[in-house]
Amino acid sequence: MTQVKATAKWEKDGVEQTGNLEIDYEFGDNVNGMIDELGGEVVFRHAISSITVALQGAMRQWIQQGLTEDEIKGGGGKLDEWSPPSGKPRSANRLAKIEEMLAKMSPEEREQVLAMAGE
Repeated sequence: MTQVKATAKWEKDGVEQTGNLEIDYEFGDNVNGMIDELGGEVVFRHAISSITVALQGAMRQWIQQGLTEDEIKGGGGKLDEWSPPSGKPRSANRLAKIEEMLAKMSPEEREQVLAMAGE
């Protein structure tokens, strides 16, 4: 069973709320297990959706770098070199990611980052 941590925001009685929820949900241990659990069509459609978002992000970076359309999609261009990222799970929210990063820093690095944040 795969444990999923999710953060949700909702409104109740006109007041914005936020919360965390941890559930156990069977996704399967690999792509074949996922297909067995969820069905091939679901896995395929979600993969296409996720990879499309990743490609759009790469395209934005290339455009911001000033690359031309030909440099992006022409033969031997960025698109030929691109492959989807591994899809490593991200932190549930920004604060959790920051806490994770701070925990990996040396005391000196942590002090420097926190000093910059206080400016």
